[in-house]
Amino acid sequence: MEKIIIDYHKKDWQIAIHTQGDAAVNDVVNIYEELEKELDFSTSRHRLEHGLLFPIDNIDRVKKLNLTPSFHINHLYYYGDALKASLIGKDRAEKILPLASVRDKDIKFTLHADQPMFESHPFRLIQTAVERKTSSGDTLGYNQKLTVMDAIKSLTLDAAWQINMETKIGSLEKGKYADFVILDKNPLKVDTNTLSKIKCLKTFINGNLAN
Repeated sequence: MEKIIIDYHKKDWQIAIHTQGDAAVNDVVNIYEELEKELDFSTSRHRLEHGLLFPIDNIDRVKKLNLTPSFHINHLYYYGDALKASLIGKDRAEKILPLASVRDKDIKFTLHADQPMFESHPFRLIQTAVERKTSSGDTLGYNQKLTVMDAIKSLTLDAAWQINMETKIGSLEKGKYADFVILDKNPLKVDTNTLSKIKCLKTFINGNLAN
């Protein structure tokens, strides 16, 4: 892995590594720390994918290395009950996907659905990040809830930043592509338990209505 990271980092490629478990996150962060002795990560945006068991004690190290997590938030929704009941236990299940802890350290992160394994439904991702509820309605990691605006930002402006596209997409600003949607409800004004029911009425790409 060291050789791969050195090779592609020097070619200015962005590296995204699947880090679902805590051991995987620790291993990858350790490797980046070792390589920091010879590589410059000051402007890189290498990604850590999924981050289910992202250890909170790694957050400062991740920030120093300019690593950016992308969290598979609906793992909580679909598998939270099983994780708590039999796979990792209650205590560890309460610590999964520490979004608020990462946000509070001013680390940019994103949410993803892992399509095609799960449907790419942005407002389902937002609702899970905001409510932290499993499919049965149980709450895991109450103190890691995001605000609705935090969650929207993770899917728009910060997502654009994560792929080095923030000067072109992610927000409505002069000079950008004017990619946006028209919704049937304002996500900032509905009950959080109805966020996933918001519908997209129209989609515009580069200012043009998509059919």
